[in-house]
Amino acid sequence: MSRTNFYLFLAIAGVSNLTFSMNSMLFSLFAQKVGYSSPETGLLISILAIGSLVGGPVWGRITDCWEHRKLLISLSLLGQGLFSFLTPLISQIEWLTIARFFLGFFLVAQAPILNQLMVNVADIEERSYKISLLNITRAIAFSLGCLLSGISIEIQPALNFYLPGTMAFVTFFLSLFLKEVDQLITFSQEENFAPSHSFLLLDKNLVWFFLPIFLRACGINGLNFFVSLFWETQGQSSSFSGLVFAVANFFQWIFFPLVSRKCSRSEVKNIQAISVGYFLSVFPFLILPFLGKGWILLLPQSLISISFAYFYLGSTMSIRFIVAPHRQTEAMGWIETSINLGGTTGPLLFSILLAVFQQNFPPVIFIFSLFPISALVTFLFRRKSFLPAEKESSI
Repeated sequence: MSRTNFYLFLAIAGVSNLTFSMNSMLFSLFAQKVGYSSPETGLLISILAIGSLVGGPVWGRITDCWEHRKLLISLSLLGQGLFSFLTPLISQIEWLTIARFFLGFFLVAQAPILNQLMVNVADIEERSYKISLLNITRAIAFSLGCLLSGISIEIQPALNFYLPGTMAFVTFFLSLFLKEVDQLITFSQEENFAPSHSFLLLDKNLVWFFLPIFLRACGINGLNFFVSLFWETQGQSSSFSGLVFAVANFFQWIFFPLVSRKCSRSEVKNIQAISVGYFLSVFPFLILPFLGKGWILLLPQSLISISFAYFYLGSTMSIRFIVAPHRQTEAMGWIETSINLGGTTGPLLFSILLAVFQQNFPPVIFIFSLFPISALVTFLFRRKSFLPAEKESSI
Protein backbone atom coordinates (compact mmCIF):
# COMPACT_ATOMS: atom_id res chain seq x y z
CA MET A 1 0.00 0.00 0.00
CA SER A 2 1.54 3.28 -1.11
CA ARG A 3 1.79 6.26 1.24
CA THR A 4 -0.37 8.35 -1.12
CA ASN A 5 -3.12 5.74 -1.05
CA PHE A 6 -3.01 5.55 2.73
CA TYR A 7 -3.33 9.31 3.19
CA LEU A 8 -6.21 9.38 0.72
CA PHE A 9 -7.85 6.58 2.68
CA LEU A 10 -7.59 8.73 5.80
CA ALA A 11 -9.23 11.65 3.99
CA ILE A 12 -12.02 9.42 2.69
CA ALA A 13 -12.71 7.92 6.13
CA GLY A 14 -12.62 11.35 7.77
CA VAL A 15 -15.01 13.01 5.32
CA SER A 16 -17.44 10.09 5.52
CA ASN A 17 -17.52 10.26 9.32
CA LEU A 18 -17.92 14.04 9.29
CA THR A 19 -20.79 13.68 6.81
CA PHE A 20 -22.40 11.07 9.04
CA SER A 21 -22.11 13.12 12.24
CA MET A 22 -23.42 16.33 10.65
CA ASN A 23 -26.34 14.47 9.07
CA SER A 24 -27.33 12.49 12.13
CA MET A 25 -26.18 13.40 15.65
CA LEU A 26 -28.23 16.60 16.00
CA PHE A 27 -30.73 15.79 13.26
CA SER A 28 -33.52 15.62 15.85
CA LEU A 29 -33.01 19.34 16.57
CA PHE A 30 -33.07 20.15 12.85
CA ALA A 31 -36.25 18.10 12.39
CA GLN A 32 -37.87 19.85 15.34
CA LYS A 33 -37.08 23.28 13.84
CA VAL A 34 -38.55 22.19 10.50
CA GLY A 35 -41.71 20.95 12.24
CA TYR A 36 -41.57 17.14 12.12
CA SER A 37 -43.20 15.13 14.93
CA SER A 38 -41.26 12.72 17.16
CA PRO A 39 -42.33 9.60 15.20
CA GLU A 40 -41.46 11.32 11.90
CA THR A 41 -38.08 12.35 13.33
CA GLY A 42 -37.48 8.77 14.47
CA LEU A 43 -38.33 7.54 10.97
CA LEU A 44 -35.95 9.98 9.28
CA ILE A 45 -33.15 9.09 11.69
CA SER A 46 -33.79 5.37 11.28
CA ILE A 47 -33.99 5.45 7.48
CA LEU A 48 -30.41 6.70 7.32
CA ALA A 49 -29.37 3.60 9.24
CA ILE A 50 -31.56 1.39 7.03
CA GLY A 51 -29.65 2.62 4.00
CA SER A 52 -26.38 1.74 5.71
CA LEU A 53 -27.88 -1.57 6.84
CA VAL A 54 -28.60 -2.54 3.24
CA GLY A 55 -25.38 -1.04 1.91
CA GLY A 56 -22.93 -2.74 4.29
CA PRO A 57 -23.12 -6.34 3.00
CA VAL A 58 -23.87 -5.19 -0.57
CA TRP A 59 -20.70 -3.09 -0.82
CA GLY A 60 -18.71 -5.80 0.98
CA ARG A 61 -19.94 -8.60 -1.29
CA ILE A 62 -19.30 -6.55 -4.45
CA THR A 63 -15.77 -5.77 -3.25
CA ASP A 64 -14.99 -9.41 -2.46
CA CYS A 65 -16.18 -10.47 -5.92
CA TRP A 66 -14.94 -7.54 -8.00
CA GLU A 67 -12.14 -5.82 -6.01
CA HIS A 68 -12.27 -2.52 -7.92
CA ARG A 69 -12.03 -0.50 -4.74
CA LYS A 70 -11.13 2.80 -6.38
CA LEU A 71 -14.36 2.95 -8.38
CA LEU A 72 -16.51 1.79 -5.47
CA ILE A 73 -15.03 4.37 -3.08
CA SER A 74 -15.41 7.16 -5.65
CA LEU A 75 -19.05 6.23 -6.23
CA SER A 76 -19.72 6.27 -2.49
CA LEU A 77 -18.27 9.79 -2.13
CA LEU A 78 -20.32 11.03 -5.08
CA GLY A 79 -23.49 9.62 -3.51
CA GLN A 80 -22.68 11.15 -0.12
CA GLY A 81 -22.24 14.61 -1.62
CA LEU A 82 -25.39 14.43 -3.76
CA PHE A 83 -27.83 13.22 -1.09
CA SER A 84 -26.38 15.41 1.66
CA PHE A 85 -27.01 18.44 -0.58
CA LEU A 86 -30.56 17.29 -1.36
CA THR A 87 -31.63 16.85 2.29
CA PRO A 88 -32.48 20.49 3.18
CA LEU A 89 -33.99 21.11 -0.27
CA ILE A 90 -36.72 18.47 0.10
CA SER A 91 -39.89 19.42 1.96
CA GLN A 92 -42.03 16.31 1.41
CA ILE A 93 -41.28 13.62 3.98
CA GLU A 94 -41.70 10.80 1.42
CA TRP A 95 -38.93 12.13 -0.83
CA LEU A 96 -36.78 13.07 2.16
CA THR A 97 -37.07 9.50 3.40
CA ILE A 98 -35.76 8.23 0.05
CA ALA A 99 -32.89 10.74 0.06
CA ARG A 100 -31.90 9.77 3.63
CA PHE A 101 -31.96 6.08 2.65
CA PHE A 102 -29.51 6.58 -0.22
CA LEU A 103 -27.31 8.84 1.90
CA GLY A 104 -26.94 6.00 4.40
CA PHE A 105 -26.36 3.50 1.58
CA PHE A 106 -23.43 5.48 0.18
CA LEU A 107 -22.02 6.53 3.58
CA VAL A 108 -21.25 2.97 4.68
CA ALA A 109 -19.26 1.85 1.60
CA GLN A 110 -15.81 2.97 2.72
CA ALA A 111 -15.93 1.29 6.16
CA PRO A 112 -15.81 -2.44 5.20
CA ILE A 113 -13.39 -1.78 2.34
CA LEU A 114 -10.86 0.21 4.38
CA ASN A 115 -11.21 -1.99 7.46
CA GLN A 116 -10.47 -5.13 5.45
CA LEU A 117 -7.38 -3.56 3.93
CA MET A 118 -6.02 -2.44 7.29
CA VAL A 119 -6.56 -5.63 9.32
CA ASN A 120 -4.75 -7.72 6.70
CA VAL A 121 -1.52 -5.73 6.74
CA ALA A 122 1.11 -8.39 7.42
CA ASP A 123 3.47 -6.54 9.78
CA ILE A 124 2.02 -6.30 13.31
CA GLU A 125 3.47 -2.86 14.09
CA GLU A 126 2.42 -1.41 10.74
CA ARG A 127 -1.05 -2.92 11.12
CA SER A 128 -1.45 -1.43 14.58
CA TYR A 129 -0.24 1.99 13.39
CA LYS A 130 -2.51 2.13 10.35
CA ILE A 131 -5.62 0.86 12.13
CA SER A 132 -5.04 3.36 14.93
CA LEU A 133 -4.54 6.30 12.58
CA LEU A 134 -7.55 5.34 10.47
CA ASN A 135 -9.87 5.23 13.47
CA ILE A 136 -8.35 8.31 15.12
CA THR A 137 -9.06 10.17 11.87
CA ARG A 138 -12.64 8.94 11.99
CA ALA A 139 -12.98 10.04 15.61
CA ILE A 140 -11.53 13.50 14.95
CA ALA A 141 -13.82 13.97 11.96
CA PHE A 142 -16.81 12.84 14.03
CA SER A 143 -15.93 15.34 16.78
CA LEU A 144 -15.46 18.13 14.25
CA GLY A 145 -18.79 17.26 12.68
CA CYS A 146 -20.55 17.45 16.07
CA LEU A 147 -19.01 20.86 16.78
CA LEU A 148 -19.91 22.24 13.36
CA SER A 149 -23.39 20.75 13.59
CA GLY A 150 -24.15 22.40 16.93
CA ILE A 151 -22.97 25.79 15.63
CA SER A 152 -24.64 25.61 12.21
CA ILE A 153 -28.05 24.61 13.59
CA GLU A 154 -28.16 27.90 15.51
CA ILE A 155 -26.86 29.95 12.55
CA GLN A 156 -28.33 28.27 9.45
CA PRO A 157 -29.55 24.63 9.77
CA ALA A 158 -29.03 23.94 6.04
CA LEU A 159 -25.25 24.30 6.54
CA ASN A 160 -25.43 20.95 8.34
CA PHE A 161 -25.88 19.36 4.93
CA TYR A 162 -24.25 21.71 2.44
CA LEU A 163 -20.87 21.74 4.20
CA PRO A 164 -20.33 17.94 4.36
CA GLY A 165 -21.80 17.62 0.86
CA THR A 166 -19.19 20.03 -0.48
CA MET A 167 -16.39 18.17 1.31
CA ALA A 168 -17.61 14.85 -0.10
CA PHE A 169 -17.50 16.25 -3.65
CA VAL A 170 -13.96 17.55 -3.12
CA THR A 171 -12.84 14.19 -1.74
CA PHE A 172 -14.48 12.46 -4.71
CA PHE A 173 -12.10 14.31 -7.04
CA LEU A 174 -9.15 13.45 -4.77
CA SER A 175 -10.15 9.77 -4.87
CA LEU A 176 -9.52 9.75 -8.60
CA PHE A 177 -5.79 9.85 -7.74
CA LEU A 178 -6.00 6.53 -5.90
CA LYS A 179 -3.94 3.74 -7.41
CA GLU A 180 -5.75 0.42 -7.73
CA VAL A 181 -5.22 -1.53 -4.52
CA ASP A 182 -4.57 -5.25 -4.77
CA GLN A 183 -6.20 -7.50 -2.22
CA LEU A 184 -4.00 -7.51 0.88
CA ILE A 185 -4.32 -11.07 2.13
CA THR A 186 -1.72 -12.46 4.50
CA PHE A 187 -3.18 -15.98 4.85
CA SER A 188 -1.53 -18.55 2.63
CA GLN A 189 -4.18 -21.22 3.17
CA GLU A 190 -7.93 -21.01 3.40
CA GLU A 191 -8.39 -24.54 4.67
CA ASN A 192 -7.88 -23.21 8.21
CA PHE A 193 -11.40 -21.80 8.00
CA ALA A 194 -14.74 -23.52 8.01
CA PRO A 195 -16.39 -23.76 4.56
CA SER A 196 -18.20 -20.55 3.68
CA HIS A 197 -21.96 -20.61 3.14
CA SER A 198 -23.31 -18.80 0.11
CA PHE A 199 -25.09 -16.55 2.63
CA LEU A 200 -22.72 -15.58 5.42
CA LEU A 201 -25.38 -15.47 8.14
CA LEU A 202 -26.14 -19.16 7.62
CA ASP A 203 -23.08 -19.68 9.81
CA LYS A 204 -24.69 -19.84 13.26
CA ASN A 205 -21.45 -18.89 14.98
CA LEU A 206 -21.34 -15.60 13.06
CA VAL A 207 -24.98 -14.90 13.92
CA TRP A 208 -24.02 -14.99 17.60
CA PHE A 209 -21.08 -12.71 16.80
CA PHE A 210 -23.24 -10.09 15.06
CA LEU A 211 -26.26 -10.24 17.42
CA PRO A 212 -24.59 -8.44 20.38
CA ILE A 213 -23.36 -5.75 17.97
CA PHE A 214 -26.97 -5.16 16.96
CA LEU A 215 -28.22 -5.11 20.56
CA ARG A 216 -25.57 -2.61 21.66
CA ALA A 217 -26.29 -0.41 18.65
CA CYS A 218 -30.03 -0.40 19.45
CA GLY A 219 -29.41 1.00 22.90
CA ILE A 220 -26.59 3.42 22.06
CA ASN A 221 -28.19 4.85 18.91
CA GLY A 222 -31.59 5.22 20.52
CA LEU A 223 -29.99 7.19 23.35
CA ASN A 224 -27.52 9.22 21.29
CA PHE A 225 -29.97 10.46 18.67
CA PHE A 226 -32.45 11.77 21.27
CA VAL A 227 -30.25 12.72 24.21
CA SER A 228 -29.82 16.25 22.81
CA LEU A 229 -33.58 16.74 23.21
CA PHE A 230 -33.31 15.47 26.81
CA TRP A 231 -30.53 17.98 27.47
CA GLU A 232 -32.60 20.73 25.86
CA THR A 233 -35.38 20.09 28.39
CA GLN A 234 -32.75 20.71 31.06
CA GLY A 235 -31.80 24.06 29.56
CA GLN A 236 -28.77 23.07 27.47
CA SER A 237 -28.22 24.75 24.09
CA SER A 238 -27.71 22.83 20.85
CA SER A 239 -24.17 24.20 20.55
CA PHE A 240 -23.37 22.81 24.02
CA SER A 241 -24.81 19.43 23.01
CA GLY A 242 -22.55 19.37 19.97
CA LEU A 243 -19.60 20.32 22.16
CA VAL A 244 -20.31 17.48 24.61
CA PHE A 245 -20.42 14.94 21.77
CA ALA A 246 -17.19 16.34 20.32
CA VAL A 247 -15.23 16.45 23.58
CA ALA A 248 -16.44 13.00 24.66
CA ASN A 249 -15.31 11.63 21.32
CA PHE A 250 -11.81 12.85 22.14
CA PHE A 251 -11.39 9.79 24.35
CA GLN A 252 -11.52 7.62 21.24
CA TRP A 253 -8.39 9.39 20.01
CA ILE A 254 -6.62 8.18 23.14
CA PHE A 255 -8.00 4.66 23.27
CA PHE A 256 -7.86 3.69 19.58
CA PRO A 257 -4.04 3.32 19.51
CA LEU A 258 -4.01 1.58 22.90
CA VAL A 259 -6.72 -0.92 21.95
CA SER A 260 -5.31 -1.41 18.45
CA ARG A 261 -1.87 -2.32 19.78
CA LYS A 262 -3.46 -4.76 22.20
CA CYS A 263 -5.74 -6.38 19.61
CA SER A 264 -2.97 -6.79 17.03
CA ARG A 265 -1.22 -9.31 19.26
CA SER A 266 -3.65 -12.25 19.40
CA GLU A 267 -7.17 -13.55 18.95
CA VAL A 268 -7.63 -13.69 22.73
CA LYS A 269 -6.92 -9.96 23.11
CA ASN A 270 -9.59 -9.22 20.50
CA ILE A 271 -12.23 -11.15 22.45
CA GLN A 272 -11.21 -9.46 25.69
CA ALA A 273 -11.48 -6.03 24.07
CA ILE A 274 -14.99 -6.78 22.78
CA SER A 275 -16.07 -7.90 26.27
CA VAL A 276 -14.74 -4.67 27.83
CA GLY A 277 -16.56 -2.64 25.18
CA TYR A 278 -19.92 -4.26 25.92
CA PHE A 279 -19.36 -3.94 29.68
CA LEU A 280 -18.67 -0.19 29.48
CA SER A 281 -21.74 0.33 27.27
CA VAL A 282 -24.09 -0.47 30.15
CA PHE A 283 -23.16 2.33 32.57
CA PRO A 284 -24.26 5.46 30.61
CA PHE A 285 -27.89 4.30 30.75
CA LEU A 286 -27.74 3.78 34.51
CA ILE A 287 -26.24 7.16 35.41
CA LEU A 288 -27.55 9.62 32.79
CA PRO A 289 -31.05 10.15 34.29
CA PHE A 290 -29.48 11.19 37.63
CA LEU A 291 -27.08 13.77 36.23
CA GLY A 292 -27.88 17.46 36.16
CA LYS A 293 -26.58 19.73 33.48
CA GLY A 294 -23.19 21.11 32.52
CA TRP A 295 -19.92 19.29 32.00
CA ILE A 296 -20.95 16.31 34.14
CA LEU A 297 -22.81 15.17 31.01
CA LEU A 298 -19.39 14.31 29.55
CA LEU A 299 -19.22 11.25 31.80
CA PRO A 300 -21.82 9.02 30.10
CA GLN A 301 -20.83 10.20 26.61
CA SER A 302 -17.16 9.51 27.34
CA LEU A 303 -18.00 5.97 28.46
CA ILE A 304 -19.90 5.45 25.20
CA SER A 305 -16.89 6.66 23.19
CA ILE A 306 -14.42 4.47 25.07
CA SER A 307 -16.70 1.44 24.81
CA PHE A 308 -16.90 1.94 21.05
CA ALA A 309 -13.09 1.92 20.72
CA TYR A 310 -12.91 -1.43 22.51
CA PHE A 311 -15.85 -3.16 20.90
CA TYR A 312 -15.34 -1.87 17.32
CA LEU A 313 -11.61 -2.57 17.05
CA GLY A 314 -11.98 -5.94 18.74
CA SER A 315 -14.81 -6.90 16.39
CA THR A 316 -13.18 -5.77 13.13
CA MET A 317 -9.85 -7.38 13.96
CA SER A 318 -11.53 -10.64 15.02
CA ILE A 319 -12.88 -11.03 11.48
CA ARG A 320 -9.32 -11.72 10.32
CA PHE A 321 -9.30 -14.91 12.39
CA ILE A 322 -12.86 -16.21 12.11
CA VAL A 323 -13.80 -15.57 8.45
CA ALA A 324 -12.08 -16.86 5.29
CA PRO A 325 -10.10 -14.16 3.41
CA HIS A 326 -12.35 -14.13 0.35
CA ARG A 327 -15.38 -13.28 2.54
CA GLN A 328 -13.79 -10.80 4.95
CA THR A 329 -14.98 -7.57 3.31
CA GLU A 330 -18.51 -8.94 3.30
CA ALA A 331 -18.14 -9.82 7.00
CA MET A 332 -16.89 -6.29 7.68
CA GLY A 333 -20.01 -5.10 5.89
CA TRP A 334 -22.16 -7.22 8.22
CA ILE A 335 -20.53 -5.53 11.22
CA GLU A 336 -21.60 -2.17 9.77
CA THR A 337 -25.03 -3.62 8.98
CA SER A 338 -25.46 -4.88 12.55
CA ILE A 339 -24.56 -1.43 13.84
CA ASN A 340 -26.93 0.27 11.42
CA LEU A 341 -29.75 -2.19 12.02
CA GLY A 342 -29.48 -1.13 15.65
CA GLY A 343 -29.29 2.45 14.42
CA THR A 344 -32.59 1.84 12.64
CA THR A 345 -34.42 0.02 15.40
CA GLY A 346 -33.10 1.99 18.37
CA PRO A 347 -34.21 5.54 17.45
CA LEU A 348 -37.56 4.28 16.19
CA LEU A 349 -38.27 2.41 19.43
CA PHE A 350 -36.98 5.34 21.48
CA SER A 351 -39.30 7.78 19.69
CA ILE A 352 -42.30 5.46 20.20
CA LEU A 353 -41.53 5.02 23.90
CA LEU A 354 -41.11 8.77 24.27
CA ALA A 355 -44.63 9.20 22.91
CA VAL A 356 -45.95 6.47 25.23
CA PHE A 357 -44.27 8.04 28.28
CA GLN A 358 -45.31 11.56 27.20
CA GLN A 359 -41.76 12.86 26.60
CA ASN A 360 -40.56 11.61 30.02
CA PHE A 361 -36.97 10.62 29.26
CA PRO A 362 -35.68 8.81 32.42
CA PRO A 363 -37.94 5.72 32.24
CA VAL A 364 -37.24 5.35 28.51
CA ILE A 365 -33.48 5.51 29.16
CA PHE A 366 -33.75 2.86 31.88
CA ILE A 367 -35.75 0.57 29.57
CA PHE A 368 -33.10 1.00 26.88
CA SER A 369 -30.38 -0.18 29.29
CA LEU A 370 -31.70 -3.69 28.61
CA PHE A 371 -30.12 -3.58 25.14
CA PRO A 372 -26.44 -3.23 26.19
CA ILE A 373 -27.01 -5.58 29.12
CA SER A 374 -28.36 -8.22 26.70
CA ALA A 375 -25.40 -7.62 24.36
CA LEU A 376 -22.92 -8.19 27.20
CA VAL A 377 -24.62 -11.37 28.45
CA THR A 378 -25.00 -12.81 24.93
CA PHE A 379 -21.36 -12.22 24.01
CA LEU A 380 -19.97 -13.55 27.30
CA PHE A 381 -22.08 -16.68 26.87
CA ARG A 382 -20.68 -17.37 23.37
CA ARG A 383 -17.21 -15.80 23.46
CA LYS A 384 -15.23 -19.05 23.52
CA SER A 385 -16.80 -20.19 20.25
CA PHE A 386 -14.96 -17.38 18.41
CA LEU A 387 -11.55 -18.81 19.28
CA PRO A 388 -9.58 -21.86 18.11
CA ALA A 389 -9.98 -24.74 20.58
CA GLU A 390 -6.40 -24.48 21.83
CA LYS A 391 -6.90 -20.84 22.89
CA GLU A 392 -10.24 -21.14 24.66
CA SER A 393 -8.56 -21.71 28.03
CA SER A 394 -6.87 -18.29 27.76
CA ILE A 395 -10.17 -16.44 28.19
